[in-house]
Amino acid sequence: MPEEPENQTPDAPDASGDVAGGGDIDEFDSNEVIEDGSLRWSQVWHLPVLLIAGAMLIGGVWLSLPKSEADDFNGALDSVEQFMIARNYPSALDILDRLHPHISRAEQNERARYLLLRADLIYLQQHEHNSNLPGNHEKILANYGHARELGAPFDGMHLLRWAQTLVALGRDADALNMLDQLAPEHRYSIVRHIIEAKLRDPDTPPDELRALVLRFQDELRAETSFSKRRPQEIWAVGLTAQMQIDADYPEDAIDYLNRKIMRFRADGGDSDLAPLHVQLAQAYQRIGRYDQARLYLEQARKHLLDSDPMGADVLVGLANVAMAESGDVQQALGLYSAAATKYPSTPSFLDALIGRADAEAHLGAHPQAIEHFGQAVAMVAEQTQQFRHKRDRVTGIVRSHYDLNMDQARYDRALDYLTVLGPMYPEDLPAEALARFALTHELLANHRRDGADAETDVEQRRAANQEAAHHFQRAGEHYYRHARKITVSDNDAHGASLWKAANCFDNAQLWDKSIDVYGEYVKWRDGDPRQLDAINRLGLSLLADQQFDEAIANFLQLIEMHPKSPAARASFVPLARAYMATSEIEPARRLLENVVTDHPAITPEAKHFREALIELGRLHYNREAFEEAIPVLDMAVQRYTDSDDGAALKFRLGDSYRQLVQAVDEALKQPMPQTRKQAMQQQRLTRLRQAQALFDESIRDYEARPTAALSALDQTFLRNAYLYHADCAYDQGRFQSSIALYDLAAKRYEDHPASLVALIQQVNAHSELGQFQAARVANDRARYQLRRIPDDAFNDPSLPMSREHWEDWLKWTSELNLFDAQASAAVAQ
Repeated sequence: MPEEPENQTPDAPDASGDVAGGGDIDEFDSNEVIEDGSLRWSQVWHLPVLLIAGAMLIGGVWLSLPKSEADDFNGALDSVEQFMIARNYPSALDILDRLHPHISRAEQNERARYLLLRADLIYLQQHEHNSNLPGNHEKILANYGHARELGAPFDGMHLLRWAQTLVALGRDADALNMLDQLAPEHRYSIVRHIIEAKLRDPDTPPDELRALVLRFQDELRAETSFSKRRPQEIWAVGLTAQMQIDADYPEDAIDYLNRKIMRFRADGGDSDLAPLHVQLAQAYQRIGRYDQARLYLEQARKHLLDSDPMGADVLVGLANVAMAESGDVQQALGLYSAAATKYPSTPSFLDALIGRADAEAHLGAHPQAIEHFGQAVAMVAEQTQQFRHKRDRVTGIVRSHYDLNMDQARYDRALDYLTVLGPMYPEDLPAEALARFALTHELLANHRRDGADAETDVEQRRAANQEAAHHFQRAGEHYYRHARKITVSDNDAHGASLWKAANCFDNAQLWDKSIDVYGEYVKWRDGDPRQLDAINRLGLSLLADQQFDEAIANFLQLIEMHPKSPAARASFVPLARAYMATSEIEPARRLLENVVTDHPAITPEAKHFREALIELGRLHYNREAFEEAIPVLDMAVQRYTDSDDGAALKFRLGDSYRQLVQAVDEALKQPMPQTRKQAMQQQRLTRLRQAQALFDESIRDYEARPTAALSALDQTFLRNAYLYHADCAYDQGRFQSSIALYDLAAKRYEDHPASLVALIQQVNAHSELGQFQAARVANDRARYQLRRIPDDAFNDPSLPMSREHWEDWLKWTSELNLFDAQASAAVAQ
């Protein structure tokens, strides 16, 4: 019988049914009924149909009587019996409830009969509702026990019901002790009932089952009817063979079944031997004799009606043979599907569903396979006790498809298969499953990130990076849960998972989580080879989270306590960045200069040297110390010109040269000797040419990369490089050349406020060349663009539009009356 649902609490049995003493009589709760499928209604349906009408008439008359006249207990109980025969259980219960207040006035034999009928009613209703609540079984036993104490006669039917109720409660020994009181045909049925209950419990010891089967066969010998004995013997033989197969003795099962089948054929033919043929096929399949397995499955099929539930076993068996023998997955899928579709209520349905999903997965129908695996897993998870022996099988098959897709780097699909197994673990995932989920999410994240790097569309690149961050987060969560679960059992694995959790949170830019996990690693993994690296990573996460003071303290502690460690060397540049973020420029400068000039352990080829050199150049550039920036940036450009940093380095170096020209221009306004003036003019020209060449290279480097791969800072540098490239030509007096370069910039950024700079400079350049008509056309374009741009757009500090641009534009428009011409044209219209 199915196990009791956990969310239902049966009433406790009321064993105080001493009617004479006024005790309560156990009452049937219509909401608490239990299943007992061993006794069919046909076994008690023994009166003519006419009695039903009579019973209903009697009951109706009795119910119409006033309470003062309700003293004919036997007559009333007769009505109860008739209603029960008619399966009108509500009316039978109604009479018993009406009798209950008056039961103390009844004779002892009437009270005994009352209790017997109440137990019978609960028994029959439990069968009617196909349910299994222990509370109602206890009520049956209590009422039968009280009835027997009061002298109620128990016939074979009541003794059978009593024994079956004991079995339903798992009181097998008590049920077996009653066998001597039962008729021979009921004895073996009770033993079989016990065996079937034991079979539903995977923990039943095989020796106990074998002993019960022997007891069953002993009791069966008393059965004199061949038609009744034969199906029971076939069942016992089949069970014995199945136990041999389950114990991994298939050859013993084959020998045993061959002998028994021949005996059964000799005694009564083979039309009813399909179950044994199926088991014989299973045994042959176990030893790889697929031809014999198919032969006996086909024999079984010949003797089965299409509606026979055993048809599911045959179809599943043939499908298993097709998969194992020839690898004909398509044929197997057809057989599994037929079994699952035609026999959804049979024990083999789950095997058919699993086989169907397995075949679909092999054929590449992964959505269908995942759906059907999900249904199978749900069945196993919901009916854990009944299908516990299937748990390992479905788990193993699903994981095989997970492993296959992992090997093929199909991580999305692998994750889908892994997720199917989730309902197997309603409380918490075991360590092994957590590790699988963590690894899969991590590989998916890396795959998404690599795809984002190759993506040329900005929105698609952003979406891919967001997906990568999501999977890094999930990987970090699973790694962390895995680390916590194995803290005690596996110290090395604990450290590895904690480290990976922190790294994944890092990659997801979940700085608060990475700070917590790195902090935990530093605190608890004392002596671990990666502990110093964890301190460095903790500092980097604090820096990324803008906890600058905490980051500085963390890096300083690492450098001071372990000055010669690689982790300390890796902390120099991040520490300098933290200093710069808190406006402590001088400590940052000293630290970076120490790395690039005289640090004994850091060579120019080292990664940390490169980082420090680039950071030092950025520091000087950002604080507008261009004289100091130029030699540092020049060295960086020479060393790393072809790297991803090359374009930004060239822009900063070029802009440093350009910015110094402004200082030269200011100096040239002062009186000075002619020779000095000529030298400074030459220096000015040289710097402009150097800057223009660097801007040109920077543009080429940036545009060789996908636009989606450029950061916001890269895009600003590229835009300004276009304009500064043209400015250098303009400042050299090469106005015609600058006009073409400004036009290129204006078209490149026509939807950006920076285009106004290019248009204004075109006006100025045409004016310098005396091309006044062209200047007016350019001015019209500039004024149109100005109207499109809101005033607050010019507050953007990255916009390369200086006061000089406005002043030159205003100067030329005033001198050449460009605005007046425009205004006159507007008035004329």
